[in-house]
Amino acid sequence: MPGPNKRVLWLDFIRAISIYFVLIIHNEIVLPNATTFAFGSIIASSVPLFVMISGVLLLNKKESYSVFFKKRANKVLIPWIFWTFIFMIWHIFVDHYDFNGFSISSLMNLFEKTLFNELWFLPMIFGIYLLTPPLKIFIQNSKNKDIFYIALIWFIAVCIMPAIHQNSTFPVYLSGIAGRVLQFTGYFILGFALSKVRLPKHGLIITLFLLLFGIFCSVLEAFILPQYLGKIEGISYFDPGIVITSSGIFLFIKEVFSAYDRNIPDIYKKFIVLLSKTSLGIYIIHYLFMRITKPYIIVYFGFLKHLDPVFTGPVLALVFLIPCFFIIYLFQKLPFLKHIVP
Repeated sequence: MPGPNKRVLWLDFIRAISIYFVLIIHNEIVLPNATTFAFGSIIASSVPLFVMISGVLLLNKKESYSVFFKKRANKVLIPWIFWTFIFMIWHIFVDHYDFNGFSISSLMNLFEKTLFNELWFLPMIFGIYLLTPPLKIFIQNSKNKDIFYIALIWFIAVCIMPAIHQNSTFPVYLSGIAGRVLQFTGYFILGFALSKVRLPKHGLIITLFLLLFGIFCSVLEAFILPQYLGKIEGISYFDPGIVITSSGIFLFIKEVFSAYDRNIPDIYKKFIVLLSKTSLGIYIIHYLFMRITKPYIIVYFGFLKHLDPVFTGPVLALVFLIPCFFIIYLFQKLPFLKHIVP
């Protein structure tokens, strides 16, 4: 693995496109047919890819508990707590939250809901961080086949079984924050395992096949399997097709950058790194920014809603991404604000 201060460009690129995919999803595009659903299966790789690159970056590090948790507190815990209070203020004064009789108990209920649900990615990834030190002991003392074995068991239990036999025994989503952490930990381990894969000479073709196969599986799950297995609820981050698609995207980008990194102009590399560095901050502020600006944006871009979602989603996401990027870039230059938008 590279040194602590060395950027890994393909990981930065994955982080950059992942935040873009998140904004596309949050533009609430409709997926009425196989073509748009195929597009949806690609952008649904957003959160899985975020978690996968965290596994690559953290599971091979040798750090003491104190160093590890100090870094994670600065990166995630402080922004998570700060923005929880910002969202609470928003809900009280803008959304006119119904306390059903104001009391300390109702205020604490709002705090708990906001803390664990509003920016749900932050408690989920922080929960994975809590598991990381013991996970590192296993990972760093295991062979690749052992790591892939754990990933395979996760894939069967969390992804395959709910897809073919969805019930209370094999739910699509485990309830509560602990359930989310346990489910996404599979992606955390999978990302590390895939980063160690060395593909043969025509590796790009293999990754493209994997990506297309994942998309095919997602469409199959949405439009064919329900005829035989009953209703399947939308797209889940743990659908087998999404896991395969995310793995295909991950490996494809890794292979492309391994082959062509030197040919990428420095200005593009600099932009990729900047977007990567601001991605978590963009995730934190984008919801409020969209709530505030969307009524005005729709005035100028409302016609896009009548076009194909495959076109509409990316364009609207870009409209919101650009100002969010500059806001976070500016915040990260200022003494206090840089601590709340990591």
